Amino acid sequence: MARILIVDDSAVSRKKLRMILEAAKHEIVGEAGDGFEGFKKYEN
Repeated sequence: MARILIVDDSAVSRKKLRMILEAAKHEIVGEAGDGFEGFKKYEN
């Protein structure tokens, strides 16, 4: 399936979204708490 980087300022939302996406067989490649951190992780 898809490789996904989760970016959200709420840790609770990231956790719930991770659970939903993993149950749907998607690969979570990382998480970030804001757009700047997310962009840095995306570049690497």
